[in-house]
Amino acid sequence: MLKHFLRSLFKFLIKLPGLSSVFRFLGTKNMIPNFVWLRLPIDGTFPLYFPTHSKRERMALYFGTADDPIERAMFWRGWECFGLGPFVFYELAKDSKIMLDIGANTGVYTLLALTASMTSKVWTFEPIKRVFDILGKNVALNDPTGRCRTFQMGVSDSDGSAEIYVSGAAVPGNSTIMSRSWVGGETVAVTIPIRSIDSIVNELRPDPITVDLVKIDVELAEQKVLQGMSNTIRSHRPIIYLEISPESDFE
Repeated sequence: MLKHFLRSLFKFLIKLPGLSSVFRFLGTKNMIPNFVWLRLPIDGTFPLYFPTHSKRERMALYFGTADDPIERAMFWRGWECFGLGPFVFYELAKDSKIMLDIGANTGVYTLLALTASMTSKVWTFEPIKRVFDILGKNVALNDPTGRCRTFQMGVSDSDGSAEIYVSGAAVPGNSTIMSRSWVGGETVAVTIPIRSIDSIVNELRPDPITVDLVKIDVELAEQKVLQGMSNTIRSHRPIIYLEISPESDFE
């Protein structure tokens, strides 16, 4: 009862003019302890400033829900909570023509790419319906000219379907087609469409395209994704920004 009251009170206070910016400033300066901000709900849309090493002249709008852990971290701690990765990726994306965001989740790296370059195109892939819906809202908020194509599907080494194991979290971040036990806790198996990147790229021929930047975050399925884009890698030679889980057998 007390927990519900405090959450409701905070949601009211943070919407008051002036207080939101004060709370957020304190959070980004590490003046609000982790055990506090991890429990503070952020529900709605807020400005997301991008990680340049110069002036923070660019921003996007980020939409999330009270149960979105990525939104909560971004609001209270900013890009620094993800280490150097977003800074490096932002610089790479400045010169990109077509970037693929494979395992996009709610679209943080999609927004990075759209904001780093005003001319680049982004293809973004997310198979889980409730996460894809948030991704779609973030793209709609920040892509008025239609540079981003969203695909509600998984990416693998072939075209077809697969079972993906999804946690019960409101915004699951560790869904995988590889191992139910790796997800942990209660999981649900959901059948999703899957495609290979080579297949998708081949569909677009003879249109001239250059895939030059690929971000992959697929929770143990890295090998399958790379096998399914082997021709694209040979032909386009993209920069690959790859997250590898410690439990992965990726070689």
